[in-house]
Amino acid sequence: MVSTKPTVAVGFVLAMMFMLSCTGDNSSKFAGKWIFEDGSESLELFKDGTGVAQKGNKGMAISWKVVENKRFVVTATALGFSEAYDYEISGKKLTLTDSKGKNETYVKVTAAEAEAMAKMASEAEAVSKAAGTWIKLQQAYIMEVDKMGSCDQIGYEPPGNGKTTYFTYECGILQNGNAYWTAKNHVDLGECKAGNNWTITYGTSIGIEVKQPNDENCAKLTPNFRKGKMY
Repeated sequence: MVSTKPTVAVGFVLAMMFMLSCTGDNSSKFAGKWIFEDGSESLELFKDGTGVAQKGNKGMAISWKVVENKRFVVTATALGFSEAYDYEISGKKLTLTDSKGKNETYVKVTAAEAEAMAKMASEAEAVSKAAGTWIKLQQAYIMEVDKMGSCDQIGYEPPGNGKTTYFTYECGILQNGNAYWTAKNHVDLGECKAGNNWTITYGTSIGIEVKQPNDENCAKLTPNFRKGKMY
């Protein structure tokens, strides 16, 4: 009598065929390193349906799959999280849209490009921290002498002694006695062109005035600066 039950080997092959039929060529389209448009987050997707989600220095194992109707499903078991997104791939850009209609755009990059973007994101984040340090030192100086102080007077040291890979920092006292602090990107930061300024003016009569770049491609790189969360 001939058995009608598939052997283990045949069962494995059938299972693999089923998995491939669900993903088609999607594994090759999705596999790789994807960086969030502002460089702050990344997704590294492997062809076997596993991956790593990274934000800052924190990484988490994920799994992913593509299902019918162009739905991209991400699961983070450690968080008990699973979300299905509509997706669109155009060239090296992947746009994910959640159930609330919020879009997230990622760019596919090489390892070298990913490293450069991570450094860019780190320096952009440092802008808000540097601004916050300057503000706190000014506040302490005001309490002592009731006026604004220069960088030397308040003991402020800008990142990189005034110039880093991506930014140039400057601060001082204006003729009207108000203090100013500014960071300018001296190279392009992705779609944020060189020459944009992040500025703070501080005076005992005007308080703290924060001005970010008008270019949204630049402003979105420093969300804490945008929200005034430097101090």
